[in-house]
Amino acid sequence: MTRAPYPPPVHMLHQLGIAFDPPADGRVSLRLPITPDLCSATGALRPGVAATLIDVAGGRLSVPAVAPDWVATADLSVSMTGRVDRGSLVAHGHIVRAGRTAVVVEVDLEDDLGARVGSGSMSFTVLPRRDTNLRLEEVEPGLVAWGASRQPDIAYLDFAGVEVVDSAAGIVQIACDPKVRNSFQALQGGMVCTLADIAAETAGSMALQRPAATVSLETWFLAPGKVGPVRATGRLLVADSERARAVVRVELRDLGTDDRLVSVTLATVSAGTVSR
Repeated sequence: MTRAPYPPPVHMLHQLGIAFDPPADGRVSLRLPITPDLCSATGALRPGVAATLIDVAGGRLSVPAVAPDWVATADLSVSMTGRVDRGSLVAHGHIVRAGRTAVVVEVDLEDDLGARVGSGSMSFTVLPRRDTNLRLEEVEPGLVAWGASRQPDIAYLDFAGVEVVDSAAGIVQIACDPKVRNSFQALQGGMVCTLADIAAETAGSMALQRPAATVSLETWFLAPGKVGPVRATGRLLVADSERARAVVRVELRDLGTDDRLVSVTLATVSAGTVSR
């Protein structure tokens, strides 16, 4: 069966304009150009967007490692330890372990000058290959960058269709449109993390009573979001006004599939500053 390459021409990965080197010796490097629409109200790059870069790095490493089988993301974490608000975010990923049932990937995040600004990790469950899975040659063969069909006049979250349902309660949602789906035709993992990021930021800012931004995310993927809309709801766990930090638990549920739980995220939100 012949399929169009993934991602399709109108897709969040093209909108981000990610450039990458081919995987070699269990390692891969990617670069994400930073634009204002990818940043939070504090002006720094959103960890949810950084998580998308981590997700892509993990996929490009794990899929060849288990071929001809396939993988599904089990969990993803990202921690921003430095501020990055211009230039590019550079990700260097490597395989920690590739076993019969699981693959683990770690990713270092740097700015244009090579300064470390964060880190991430992912684990994948190895799945038996199905006829509906993409083949490696169908994942944009020979391409070194996405973005040929990027729409520069549309902000990234508007392009994706992110909708704030209730800012006071930290509720946001998105339709499962093809432009935000992965190769399994479910909500893309980086977009799952971006929704969690926004919901946590909203809930944390309300609790701290000042503008705040998410600085770390730890996400567990429990089920695919395929019907939609997929809704993210943040619940405050703790707020420390003196340290200007809050911890928020975010659930994503697929409202079109009897509110099926898609993912759970623990997020740290800070109203302080992170040095560049």
